[in-house]
Amino acid sequence: LKGVEFEVALKASDLITIDIAGALNDSSIKEFKSPPLSRLTGIYDYSGKEMPYSSKYSFNIGATIGDEIDAWEDASWFFRTDWSYKSGVWSGQANTTKTAARNVVNMRAGISKGVWSLEAFVNNAFNDTNYTSLIDQSLFDPAGFVVKENGALFVNLPDKRTFGLQAKVKF
Repeated sequence: LKGVEFEVALKASDLITIDIAGALNDSSIKEFKSPPLSRLTGIYDYSGKEMPYSSKYSFNIGATIGDEIDAWEDASWFFRTDWSYKSGVWSGQANTTKTAARNVVNMRAGISKGVWSLEAFVNNAFNDTNYTSLIDQSLFDPAGFVVKENGALFVNLPDKRTFGLQAKVKF
């Protein structure tokens, strides 16, 4: 496993802040043995395959615009949007099944005055419905033989687009 991660925060102006983060997780299986998995998939040489359950590429770009409200004392406003990307993940070491990449955009806008604040938000604005994770499941007996030829893929479903309004009081 080798990779690199980075994170950058930039105050572009008095009104704009930009946050960028990303990662490259490059993996290659050197040696792996699993007689039950090999019987199930027909794959016996796993060398060069990628490690499962983790995205190879991921990044997030976020931008916030906000300022004080001159007409009110102790008041401010903001708008923030984030775009997150994750490449697909393999379901197991055999690299037979992979999820699609995920692109999720979240947005939030708000206003505050003293101890009061009001925020509106939308999560998953473009309703990305790709799975968030994937894993192989099969039944094996203790000796390592496949009990059932049927395997299963378990997935985690994403949260759909969500809108909301949130009011807060600090005390």
